[in-house]
Amino acid sequence: MKTSRKTAGVTLVVTVLIVMLLLAGVVVVTGQLALSARKSGVDQEATIRAQYVAESGVARAKARLGQAQSLIRTATIAQTSTTQTILSALFGQFCSGAPVLDLVATAGSVTVPGTLCNASTATVSTAGAALASMITLPNPTYPVGYPVGWSAATWNELFSAGGSLLAGSAGDLGISGNVKLQALGVQKLGTDDYVLNMQVVSIESTGSSSSSSRSLRSDSPTNFTVRISRPPFSQFAQYRAQTTAVSGGGLNFADGESFNGPVYTRDTLRLSGNGTAGPIFGAELSTSSPASGVAFNNLPCSISQMQSGSCASMFPNGNIPQFGVPSIPLPLNNNNQLRAALGLPQVVDANNAPLPLGKNEASTALGVAAVIPSGVYFSKVTTPLALMGGLYVKGDSDVKLSTTGTPLQQVIEITQPPGSGTVTRFQQTAGGAWTVKVGLGPTTNLTGSFNGMLYVEGNVNMSGDGSGSPDVASTTALTVSNTGGDILLKNSVTYAECPLTPTTNCPSGSTPNPNATNVLGFFSSTGSVKLDGPTNQDMNVNATILASTTGQGFGSVRGNRGLVSGQKPRVNLIGGVIEDQSQTISNGTNDGYRRNYVYDPRFKNGYSPPYFPLQQRWQVVPTAQFDIGTVRQKQ
Repeated sequence: MKTSRKTAGVTLVVTVLIVMLLLAGVVVVTGQLALSARKSGVDQEATIRAQYVAESGVARAKARLGQAQSLIRTATIAQTSTTQTILSALFGQFCSGAPVLDLVATAGSVTVPGTLCNASTATVSTAGAALASMITLPNPTYPVGYPVGWSAATWNELFSAGGSLLAGSAGDLGISGNVKLQALGVQKLGTDDYVLNMQVVSIESTGSSSSSSRSLRSDSPTNFTVRISRPPFSQFAQYRAQTTAVSGGGLNFADGESFNGPVYTRDTLRLSGNGTAGPIFGAELSTSSPASGVAFNNLPCSISQMQSGSCASMFPNGNIPQFGVPSIPLPLNNNNQLRAALGLPQVVDANNAPLPLGKNEASTALGVAAVIPSGVYFSKVTTPLALMGGLYVKGDSDVKLSTTGTPLQQVIEITQPPGSGTVTRFQQTAGGAWTVKVGLGPTTNLTGSFNGMLYVEGNVNMSGDGSGSPDVASTTALTVSNTGGDILLKNSVTYAECPLTPTTNCPSGSTPNPNATNVLGFFSSTGSVKLDGPTNQDMNVNATILASTTGQGFGSVRGNRGLVSGQKPRVNLIGGVIEDQSQTISNGTNDGYRRNYVYDPRFKNGYSPPYFPLQQRWQVVPTAQFDIGTVRQKQ
């Protein structure tokens, strides 16, 4: 059967039409895909732009926190007329008016932090106003006033319920969000030593671009602290008010000497070297004399190199010496140490100088006649078995430190008059309480706590037990202060736990422990502290030493010390020396001692023997950095 030509033509037309329809569909689908891809690309670009904008908001928050840190670094406390009442008001403001409790807890003889106040989260914090009151503008960082983006209200905004807002726009781009701080409270670490605690609560940043937005959030709380304190003199590795020795001549910081703690001199700074080396300062070097007044000889670096930070041979940690700093006066007296020994509160004037005791105040505290007889006093007449706080000794005395038992307990023996007098023996028990035995009398249990202050009106012959065993127990914190004479060190006095790392300079018999709490201080307010040890013996002295009166300092009693291995004996000091005028350690060929001083690193962070004198200057030091924590996409 033959196919019709007409039918074949229709089939061809239909096929062509179907092909054309298919091609049209392809064109339509392709166009739609192209339009969709274009729209998707635009949306993706907007999303990326929004993400970048949100990240820029986080960067803006970090910059604002950086500005806050920079401002806090230049905060100041008035050096005069800053009373406890003024500070209490400041701390109360920081805690939003919460009560301030001015107490420091004690465990045995070791001071532990006490909480003064906790900030309230139920009210809008006034911590910003408290911090702003400490800021004096202009300052070295912002000499013309507040930094860009700040106003007088920014401090309060940071601590407000809504935080400090982050806002801005440019074209179709916009930022919104905030950075928020929260005050936590105030701690008291010691006498006139406070820490303000705060944290970054959150950072939120939303970036928008056209119809897209991206949100970021950081809510990993991180703490930031500001320490307000009058630092103790124990922070110095070396303090020299006068740069001459008692025998005359300039007292130099010389090549071969190394100082790993702060060094300060109120007089001319004297430096000497051998052309290729000089003294090495691993920490701060400061002087009240101007750079033009520095006396130096044959050093490897010039003054300009020191000031530019390019003198690595003498300043390996990059420290830059500070010239012409305000004078740091030595303590005027040891009235506060006397008060502590008697169990009386500390009293200072508007310039933070300890006030003298009133007429008969000491005798009244002891419950004795107006003229206090010679003797060893540890309790009041009305409470003879209760420690009054510290130990008070009237008259010249021998004082010997030793340890006994397992674990080691502290023993303090006071002989008066020196040499052949009555021995009063105090011994700490394993539980932290104390007993006393006077002469041949019975051993009596005492109640109360010993605050670590031993005060002597007279000369002191100070010694360890001479056996090579530790003399200061691991839980003992002790300050020996005297007036009306010298403190003579008759042999070695060492810690049970040595704070040095590495332990090369730790004395034999001690246990290395960088977190050791045993500590000893000697403070003579009218005399000197001098080495007067046995012939042909090295001296190990674990203590920080202060002699504050004009013309007094640390030195050696004149006399033939003999030779050890062909050389004069060595004094191995772990601590620091603060003095008005050196009394000369090394005298002649076989008189005096060779020096081996190692700084106690705990003193750099404010650790100190109990009631050790404080400087009259206030410091405001940030002890941590603001950290925004982990940033993530907000859900």
